Amino acid sequence: MDIEANVKVSYAEITKRVAAYVVDQIIFLAFYLFILFISSDKPFAEFFDYIFSDTATISTSIQGEVLGTLLFIVLETSMITKLGWTPGKLLFGIYIKDSNTLKNIAFMQVVIRSTLKALLFVPLYISDWFYILPILVLIFVIFDQRKQTFYDKIVKTVVIDYKPEKHHLNLNYVGITRRAVAYIIGHFIIIGISSAFFSFIETTFDPTRAELLITCLFFLLSITFGVFMVRRFSGTPGQLLCGIHIKDANTLENITLVQATVRYVLFEAFNVFVPGYIFALEEFYNKHNSEQWSEALLTLTFVVIILIFISAVFDRRKQFFYDKITKTVVIDYKPS
Repeated sequence: MDIEANVKVSYAEITKRVAAYVVDQIIFLAFYLFILFISSDKPFAEFFDYIFSDTATISTSIQGEVLGTLLFIVLETSMITKLGWTPGKLLFGIYIKDSNTLKNIAFMQVVIRSTLKALLFVPLYISDWFYILPILVLIFVIFDQRKQTFYDKIVKTVVIDYKPEKHHLNLNYVGITRRAVAYIIGHFIIIGISSAFFSFIETTFDPTRAELLITCLFFLLSITFGVFMVRRFSGTPGQLLCGIHIKDANTLENITLVQATVRYVLFEAFNVFVPGYIFALEEFYNKHNSEQWSEALLTLTFVVIILIFISAVFDRRKQFFYDKITKTVVIDYKPS
């Protein structure tokens, strides 16, 4: 019996699937470059100059393309089999399920699906004219009743929107603007609390070491303070001042210690990594004059950041990726 007869299924729109694919490709590219780097004998700066130089052959060789394709298949297969999603799909709230049971798909289904999807882009290495192939696939998906690609139909899978297990009435999810204001207030408070420690470090250590210690201390203090406040009061001072609370997405109870810790580690790591990554790229480009690929990488970085915020803005529950991973929501809490 087809489960869709009893369960209302919302199939993911093509725009979500394309955006999720772009995010996944950027993340998988990072893994690909990391593997190439650790398998090479070149220093970091020389490695990237060689990879993106006009004379480089490793990134366009048959061996390199085979490695990239295999890595894509392995990573996607592992994530979908175990979790039902890839990072991009999680970000946009979509899941891959068996079309008949709506449960996680079997291992062989994932392998065949990922392989067929990867093979779809192989002809692009022969000629740019073959871009017509993925475009045709997308056109057929748009007009398909269940939004299935040809590989979805072959392995009997569907891509669906995530539906929470429990629906809470009269619940207001807090938008991005108020969360940003709460974040700024909270960080000013943390800076005020830690200013005495920062002054001590600056007078005790040399400037280079002091800067590193201050960065690490601020990172750890933000996590520790955030975990304590959310566990005890359901929000940081900034969030409480803005009238918002962090709760479990399914129960609306206070989140657990594990949820709070993972959430704040991901949250602070994102806030530290992104500016640091952009700054490091700019410094690297200025030092090595690598303008040929600098703009492309920076553009991809900003595209990912914009997609992350867009996905949260249009998400029904206003969840960022760390909210989805830890199953938390930020709500306009009204005590009974």
